[in-house]
Amino acid sequence: MSTPSDDDPPYQPPQWQQPEQQKPQEQGGWQSSWPQQDQQQGGWQSQWQQPEQNQWQQQQQPEQNQWQQQQTPQWTGYQPAPPTPGNAIASLILGIIGIVLCPIITSVVGLILGYGAKKEIDNSGGRLGGRGVAMGGIITSWIGLAIYIPIVALIVIGVAVGS
Repeated sequence: MSTPSDDDPPYQPPQWQQPEQQKPQEQGGWQSSWPQQDQQQGGWQSQWQQPEQNQWQQQQQPEQNQWQQQQTPQWTGYQPAPPTPGNAIASLILGIIGIVLCPIITSVVGLILGYGAKKEIDNSGGRLGGRGVAMGGIITSWIGLAIYIPIVALIVIGVAVGS
């Protein structure tokens, strides 16, 4: 590392220069620039320049042709979702009841209705919707059975061992 010596020139901060004055654009619009040093005011200056009339007319003509060539897309309107079969909704309701209240009977019926609704939706070719509702009924029915079958099995084993 070198140390400063008397032979080195003294440090001078960099000199900032103002940008050169830009030529006004021929198209018109806002023109902004820093003022020249010989002017008394400092800071940023901007002024509006009126565009030439010929340029506006030349720009408008291609836009009019573009609008005439483009075709607007036809609005097809709102299309409602396909109907959901009642079996799918019943399966979901019975699956929820199977988890909360009466597990064995409602879960089994929910499974039967859910699988039937899913098959009906798949065979409809898109005319019927609600496959997610049917799957929800199937899943909740299986959850209801998975919760209560081990409980019933433990009760049966406990009664059999206790007697």
